[in-house]
Amino acid sequence: MEAWQKYLYQVFLSAAGDNPFILDSKAPSKPLAEFLDSETRFLSLKKAFPERAEMLYQQEVKDTEERYAYYKFLSENNLG
Repeated sequence: MEAWQKYLYQVFLSAAGDNPFILDSKAPSKPLAEFLDSETRFLSLKKAFPERAEMLYQQEVKDTEERYAYYKFLSENNLG
């Protein structure tokens, strides 16, 4: 899962009556926690402050999933 999804907002599509918001990221192919565990910087945090790291991991996973769902909703619904 990408922590930062890629998207486009093309104003000219809005002027034509089409949805200007285009989600340019695929659906997540693996859990974000798996990516975080593969990065030394995050593993260092987990070793030094396990309880705090777990809380931050859970919050980031939740935020990332919600953000992707919101962007997907925007790309599927012409709200403009």
